[in-house]
Amino acid sequence: MTQNQIAQAAEILAKAHLEHKSIERLSGELRPKDRKTAVAIQDELARLIGHKVVGWKVGGELVGRVFQPNLLKSPAELPEKIYGNAMVEAELGFRMLSDLPARSAVYNSDEVAEHAMLVSAFELGGTRFSGEKIDPQIETDFLLAYADNSLQLGVVVGDDIKDWREMALLDMKIELTIDGGSPVPGLPDELRREPLDVLVLLANNLSQRGIGLEAGQVVVLGAAAIAPIGKKAIATFGELTRIEARITSP
Repeated sequence: MTQNQIAQAAEILAKAHLEHKSIERLSGELRPKDRKTAVAIQDELARLIGHKVVGWKVGGELVGRVFQPNLLKSPAELPEKIYGNAMVEAELGFRMLSDLPARSAVYNSDEVAEHAMLVSAFELGGTRFSGEKIDPQIETDFLLAYADNSLQLGVVVGDDIKDWREMALLDMKIELTIDGGSPVPGLPDELRREPLDVLVLLANNLSQRGIGLEAGQVVVLGAAAIAPIGKKAIATFGELTRIEARITSP
């Protein structure tokens, strides 16, 4: 793709994000052909949206930005126009306690852990593209998803979870319920990754792009359980904490 085509694709997506509207899938010359151009479209999308980046999402190989208006504190009220069709993911995340600037040397786990506090979180996911569901397991859909800010719509952050380095995080019982129903089945163990490992990988991958993690940013690291948001979502994290979000109408 040319720089002009990247800019055109990003402009279409940025307008859809800012107006909270659905659009047709990018096609023809504006459809990303490889991962390099998908990343470039997302970077330009972020520039055009213009909001401060207050966090990041990681979902498998998808990486997206969390923009300031879309970072909320639990218990959160979510406007139906923006989040009514979102998927909600209960997951662990990290709040950065201090900067991890971009550098040539690789960050290790101990370095990164010193700069991070574990938090409970919801990721709110969805796409601006109408029509058939986007399936990131299909490469062409993956490229569209990445360009579309990796399906990131928002984050609800809960309480800090202290002394987290002494915990077996993958053994933590995370339960998500929608509208007071039974707990949503969790993702299989083989699809979950050690949260600190994901944060270290993100820090180093961003560093290679000249991007650092900043104090106060929240990083969400992949779902333990996922479901359509319904009207009210609650997640519990063992006996440590819980988070809550509900959809509100005008």
